[in-house]
Amino acid sequence: LSTGNYNAATSRAYTDLAVMTNKIEIGIDARKFFDAVFQQQTPSQFQTLVMAPTRLHKRIVTLIEQETAAALEGKSAKIFAKVNALVDKDIIAKLYTASQAGVRIEHLVRGACSLVPQVQGLSENIRVFSIVDKYLEHSRIYYFEHSNVMYLSSADWMPRNFFSRLEIA
Repeated sequence: LSTGNYNAATSRAYTDLAVMTNKIEIGIDARKFFDAVFQQQTPSQFQTLVMAPTRLHKRIVTLIEQETAAALEGKSAKIFAKVNALVDKDIIAKLYTASQAGVRIEHLVRGACSLVPQVQGLSENIRVFSIVDKYLEHSRIYYFEHSNVMYLSSADWMPRNFFSRLEIA
């Protein structure tokens, strides 16, 4: 699985991540995904992969809510995301609620970011960093500490990636 396409024309400008696994569930899901795309169908019924436009947004919201609940119970909770854009209003509202509950939130956002960190009473537990360098960072990583869940994807946290594109994480 990889976060990019490893295209010969763009490989000198983009960086991506790839993961090799022997987990049969991921292999079965990947096969279902590519078979459905080849047949011009919408892939569904995955065991481990999460796909946009059908489930990715809801899954991210659910994971943010789980971190929020954990923080309210006094448990350690943290959200880390590395994306190129963070502009989805629903996700941002959930992140503000999570911050107010005590969830530590760190985002590495290369481009557009509508999340405002370090505002008293709203987002004091949120830190946002941006690194722009020689290479275009293509990989996206989402990590939810309490839920012990990490996804690799090429989907940014923006409506077009959640609702208008075929993306997997």
